[in-house]
Amino acid sequence: MGAESEPGVAGGQCDGYKLRNPIIAMRVEQADGTLIEEVVQPAVPRTTTPTWVPLTMQFVIKTNTNDVVVKLINKGLGGCGNDLVIDDIAFRPVHPTLTIQFVGSTGSEITICADTRLTMNVGTAAGYPNPVYLWQQSRDGQTWIAAPGTGTAMYTISPVRAGRTFYRLRNAQPINADAVGRAQCSAESNVLIVNGRDDAPFSLGDDVTFCEDAPHTFQSPDPLPAGTTLLWSDQSTGRQLTVTTPGTYWLETNLNGCTYRDSVATQTQNCHPEDIYVPEAFSPNNDAVNDKLMVFHAGTFSAYTFQVFDRWGSVIFLSQQPDVHWDGTFKNQPCSAGVYAWTIQYSVVSTLKKDNHFARSGLVMLTR
Repeated sequence: MGAESEPGVAGGQCDGYKLRNPIIAMRVEQADGTLIEEVVQPAVPRTTTPTWVPLTMQFVIKTNTNDVVVKLINKGLGGCGNDLVIDDIAFRPVHPTLTIQFVGSTGSEITICADTRLTMNVGTAAGYPNPVYLWQQSRDGQTWIAAPGTGTAMYTISPVRAGRTFYRLRNAQPINADAVGRAQCSAESNVLIVNGRDDAPFSLGDDVTFCEDAPHTFQSPDPLPAGTTLLWSDQSTGRQLTVTTPGTYWLETNLNGCTYRDSVATQTQNCHPEDIYVPEAFSPNNDAVNDKLMVFHAGTFSAYTFQVFDRWGSVIFLSQQPDVHWDGTFKNQPCSAGVYAWTIQYSVVSTLKKDNHFARSGLVMLTR
């Protein structure tokens, strides 16, 4: 280690009375010699036994800098007792202050119903420009894991878990994004505690399709915790709900003031796609009421043949299109009033995607 001398006094000389103590300067520079930070330790005093004197400093390097140069300089006069021993030089990160808080609450602990939402955000985060964030959670306050869906300065717990859960936040400079979970590379916030009060979660199951001509009954899940009350979407409080029309229905449980709700959507279907209806009479008199003989069907035909016969069994009307109906004529001439026979052969696709074939026949009265 070199020594710098004051003007007028030669290094190495001793006046015989005054001993010279070392004065240590610590400099941190960039690789090109640009000064980052410097600190000077006052003259190190002598002691009867060896005593280590620490010299510390804080410095900030640029985010695009990977290397620094550390220099230790003895600014005291050389000689005459100006001797010292240097031991370890150690580096450790000094992170900026980081705090978190509940939105709408200044406390560090909160009790809230489980399966609800709770938001936390950064209170103080001085130091890092544009930091990266990592929210962490713990069941015991000792073992920490990443909280799901984190990465911003605000975090919403959705849903809150039953029981006691600890939360904290780490942040780091963007250059240390991959190591934000490590204490050496990131700042660590205070700890917030969330006490999730038990509720009564359940599921009504998947969406439901039921037959148009048959009601559907929802049953409340069983078992539920003792003391749980029920409320259905129609405001009833029994163990079941019976519905006959499509829509969205829900059940809500309440346990000690904590509610939980699940909804299910329903729709109806024609469970008898083979059913058709052919009127027993029609009156083609151009009064816009029952003027044509129509085949009514709630579903869709995949094949269709409809025929009408006169009293001698001759075909006087044929249609292979469900939207083409008999208007009571034959060869563009009105047919006389009376009874006519009809047949229909058709196919429909069942709910199992199977093509089913059917044949029906009957009589119809034509009146004028």
